[in-house]
Amino acid sequence: MHAVNGKKNLIVDLYNLNHSKHNETNNKPCFYIADLDFDGILEKKMISDANFIYLNRYSIENYLVDENAGAVIVNGRTNEGLKNCKNKLNYSNWIDTINNSYKKLLIVYMIAQKLDLDVPNAGLNVARFTKKEKPQLLEEIKITKYLKTEFYKEYRNRKKTGFIRLYLYLEEKVTNMYGKDIWKIIPGKQLLSLYICYLNTLIDNKHLNKSDFENLSSHTCDLSNFTFIKSAIIKYMENFADSAVS
Repeated sequence: MHAVNGKKNLIVDLYNLNHSKHNETNNKPCFYIADLDFDGILEKKMISDANFIYLNRYSIENYLVDENAGAVIVNGRTNEGLKNCKNKLNYSNWIDTINNSYKKLLIVYMIAQKLDLDVPNAGLNVARFTKKEKPQLLEEIKITKYLKTEFYKEYRNRKKTGFIRLYLYLEEKVTNMYGKDIWKIIPGKQLLSLYICYLNTLIDNKHLNKSDFENLSSHTCDLSNFTFIKSAIIKYMENFADSAVS
């Protein structure tokens, strides 16, 4: 296993290199797993290869934002029992709130990337958009400030047009593709940060940090969500074995 810093490095440094005509690793099975990001919605060029697998969520962090993982973590801090902690967590209500409050910001991120605007977007620290007293929730005023002072300023400077038309097009596309599961394409680090803040409110702010959460959630989240990766690898290996024999 070889981790790289970003999808671009994965494609340039590993995938393209290993698929070059003169590279000996062509005879060895290799798998490449990449974040989805906004590639599907923005119709970016994506690699179509049996051993190149895109996640079906924005990034790996989106899989860690998990109801069972959250309940286990809360129970570990409060000892109230897993069932009681699931009720206390009320995950579906929180995630619905995030879906509804994030939609506008998410689509603006997409527009910024679609138009190649020089404005920070999906890589931003989500804390700049959250409520001071409730950091697990977004604050509309802060989102509006970002739109006016950064996004619109760059949009006008670049003399772009058709914002409303593009916004409505992407909004419809997001709805059609993800329905009520918009959280699946919220930038993973932002979503993860919101979830950790939310869990901290349920454990009397006993400071659950990012490292603790990632370690615990990776062992308790729903691994069935990764079945598509397992299936893709098995299928590839079977074909690889058959081609080696022939």
